[in-house]
Amino acid sequence: MDDAPAGKEQEATQQTDLSPLTPRPGPRSARARRSVAALVVVAVAAAVSLLVTNLLGDASLFFYNADEAVERRDELAGKRFTLQGTPIAAPVNTFFHDRPVLAFGVGFNAVVVDVVHSGDPPELFQPGVPVVLEGAWRLGPGPGPVIADDGWHFASDRMLVKHDNDYRQRDNYTERISEAEEGGSLP
Repeated sequence: MDDAPAGKEQEATQQTDLSPLTPRPGPRSARARRSVAALVVVAVAAAVSLLVTNLLGDASLFFYNADEAVERRDELAGKRFTLQGTPIAAPVNTFFHDRPVLAFGVGFNAVVVDVVHSGDPPELFQPGVPVVLEGAWRLGPGPGPVIADDGWHFASDRMLVKHDNDYRQRDNYTERISEAEEGGSLP
């Protein structure tokens, strides 16, 4: 009967896996944890500063009326800024450096600035309606009419038209509404 327990022991040892175990990595040292945390903080700070720089880059575009821009032309030369003025004459479609542009003058407080705008103007653009232009001063006259005659022009690539919230009724507005109602009714 003594043989029976010994046989069970042999069976148990044969089923036991005796292959070497791979060691588990131990806990990281405090120095390694601090290094990883520092890298994460630096990465997050860099991402936040990049985001803030991009967001504020457009928001920091200074806004000047035409008279202020002319007064500060020396300090603004070559810098991008926003110019406000009212077109004083009909624009001229022309070419400048082999590109189609719109040349016109804008004024504010009796000061006139020659503008060379590349790109399509907004639909509401017309003389007498204030505009906001983004661009920079360029030395040398632009194409088309030279109104300011001071050797400079404002090179613009973005234009916004200011408009009021006063919506006026057109002369034939009521007639058009009645036609639309008649034409829209089903037999």
